[in-house]
Amino acid sequence: MNVDDRRRGIPSPRLLLGLAAAAAIVFAITRWADPPAPPLAPPARLLPASVAGQDQPAALAMIDRQLASDLKDAQQTPDWLTLSRLAGDHSARFRLSGDYRDLAAAQAIIDRAMALAELRTGPHLAAAAIALQGHRLAAAEPMLDAIGHYAMLPDDVTLSEVQALRGDIALYRGDYRVALRDYLAADGTGGGAGTASRRALLLARTGDPAGALAALDKADRAGPFTTPQAAANLTLQRGVVQLQSGDWPAAEASFAKANRIFPKHWLIEQHLAQMLAVRGGIAGAVKLYEAAIARSRNPETMDGLAALWRAQGDYAKASYWAGQAAPLWAERLRLAPQAAFAHAFEHELVFGNPKRAGALAVRDWRNRPHGGSAVALAWALLANGRPADALQVLDAVNAGFWRSAEQHAAAAEAHALLGQSEAAAAEREKALALNPRIFDRRAAMIWYGH
Repeated sequence: MNVDDRRRGIPSPRLLLGLAAAAAIVFAITRWADPPAPPLAPPARLLPASVAGQDQPAALAMIDRQLASDLKDAQQTPDWLTLSRLAGDHSARFRLSGDYRDLAAAQAIIDRAMALAELRTGPHLAAAAIALQGHRLAAAEPMLDAIGHYAMLPDDVTLSEVQALRGDIALYRGDYRVALRDYLAADGTGGGAGTASRRALLLARTGDPAGALAALDKADRAGPFTTPQAAANLTLQRGVVQLQSGDWPAAEASFAKANRIFPKHWLIEQHLAQMLAVRGGIAGAVKLYEAAIARSRNPETMDGLAALWRAQGDYAKASYWAGQAAPLWAERLRLAPQAAFAHAFEHELVFGNPKRAGALAVRDWRNRPHGGSAVALAWALLANGRPADALQVLDAVNAGFWRSAEQHAAAAEAHALLGQSEAAAAEREKALALNPRIFDRRAAMIWYGH
């Protein structure tokens, strides 16, 4: 049996498109039996339009007005406080726009603010948060350490966020027990929706999707008011947990609800578009993708559309959109390399060069040695003809607390390439137990939330 025959015998998730670049993937899209539930009404406690944008363009306009005001203050009084506010504006804009120029600006400005701060004072919490936005774990940790040496003891809200950020660092270093400890400690000092959301991510990736959904329920109830963007993000995260569990109808319903709460946001639209595609709504998915691209020029969205066209066998359109994304990925790698490694890796693996994909996967794993980056490294090794090395990486993941269908699907592929059919079948069963749709051929169009 040759490699292509084995791949047909074990249909793989969307990352295996990079391994089977020459194989045609043309198939009829069928609808699932149970239609998705209708979108639920937005939470009643959403802040009004006077203080929070009700959709992405409105929220972006509000941030831009605040940024202009804070820029004027920083030009007139360039101390660390005003510069810290300005950096925070760019950080908030990055969360909304996905524009890496905002992330680079936030980092440059917070560096200036830190240089102006006196001993035992300064914007260390903001600096740590911005460093983590850029996946710069080593830069964030000393910022958090410095807060413990302030002249005045920080308040509970600050202490809670410090502990939560420590949990983030532990999570992405693969220290899952420490991450859970830190998140629970953050809860004990006043942590709210943000801490519960973080804990949900940890639970989902360590084999407890039900616990993750319960944590998201808690996050949704935390605090009296919230912005539409924050509420939609929680609902989006719920959809991702459901997607990773193979519940496509529930995931689509969650993404549709998030879109209802906070419309016209590219991040939500691209998740919803892929679900429309796997349900057979190709025309609607393309329209939604193109609308999101027109607003954001985001290479992730372009890659998702390219994956859709590739799955339809339209390689010309797939190549066009992947080609549009390529220079944008190069720019992101220049502006904030650590933040771009993982996503640029996926682009290279599926649409680019396996060797470049491998180099990016190694850099991401060295920077953030958690389960997700290790599984990505394994796929890169498979793409470069090294299944035995991929298994070595995956054995380490499987021995720990990280649990995902993707790691077992990768292990199944590695065993199959080595001619170990029984081991491949066993890994396949483990993958299906975690996500019954992991080998569904329509999963070639699932680009986000895998």
